[in-house]
Amino acid sequence: MGRSSSALASLGRTLIIGNPSSHSGRGQAAVTAVSALFEHHPHAASFVEIYRTRHEGDALRRAADAAGFDTVIAVGGDGVIHDVVNGLMRVTPALRPALGIVAVGTGNDFARTLGAPRNNPQASITSIVTGFQQPIDIGRVNDQYFMETLSFGLDAAVAIGTITDRDDKAERNGATVYARSAFTTITRAGTGWSGTMRFDGAQPQRFNSLIFAVQNGPTYGAGFRITPGATPTDGLLDTCFSVGRPTVPEIAVVIGLARIGHHTRSKALQFQRTRQLIIDFDTVQRAGHVRGYVSRRFASAAADVANALTPHLHHADSAEHRMNAPVVPCQVDGEAYVPANNATHFDISVIPRALRVFVPRLGARRI
Repeated sequence: MGRSSSALASLGRTLIIGNPSSHSGRGQAAVTAVSALFEHHPHAASFVEIYRTRHEGDALRRAADAAGFDTVIAVGGDGVIHDVVNGLMRVTPALRPALGIVAVGTGNDFARTLGAPRNNPQASITSIVTGFQQPIDIGRVNDQYFMETLSFGLDAAVAIGTITDRDDKAERNGATVYARSAFTTITRAGTGWSGTMRFDGAQPQRFNSLIFAVQNGPTYGAGFRITPGATPTDGLLDTCFSVGRPTVPEIAVVIGLARIGHHTRSKALQFQRTRQLIIDFDTVQRAGHVRGYVSRRFASAAADVANALTPHLHHADSAEHRMNAPVVPCQVDGEAYVPANNATHFDISVIPRALRVFVPRLGARRI
């Protein structure tokens, strides 16, 4: 794999942030494997620090304090990588380390976007030490950053259902878990979520959508190509949202076609690229949509995340918050997100070339 002294040492001072509990034990094996690769280096102690997370938010906090390192390697699923990205974005740009990823999760959508190995720690390290650093765009929603995906409504409800299913049935691959959650959720969907949206400072438009995805990369849900043309190097975010009043069977067909990116001609969907998008959801939503189905499930998952992380990133006021569903389900990089005070205002933007990421040099498409 090229474990020579020069290969590993070329990364400079390196911080490895690993989540041993990621993906039902696979994370532990990955952290152990990556640690062994570096610890066998005769001078590892002089340039490598290995940090194993124990609690939610540990990865974010450690990455936010990574100024002085040349490289940070995140070992885990998209949730861990998301936390590391959020931490790195709090480091002064001039001191911000480059990011390498060892993706060992269910979704691994960010790894797909980069063309990086998935669920193969040794191949991931090889890809990093032989790859090159590519500046990529990072999305932002309110005070939260995202590297791959942000979505509202049915998309988010499905993602939260996927979290539950992947924990209960770890043997399933990511796409199977996502599809199962999708088709379970859409059978109980209804009229959608309403509000106003404003693209790049234009006049606000009213909307009512069952699905609303804002993408930095092309996929979510373990490979569903919701915005096939999206790339994290063009300075734009790609959006996909439903229009009109599509029926549940129509939405089911759209989700099925999105698995291979063949949904883009659907009259039930609209696509638009943007640098900034402001969404204000109506504070009172009509009864009968999917919210009633996911409220307990989503609110519980979201509150668990919110209680564990720092207050300025995720927020839950109290146990009372756990009992009240958000006005609209929202996910960032596959994890539940509830704005402070359950706000309905989402200020979304892209930060061009914000983070240097290791991308494979051979055998992978360039982003």
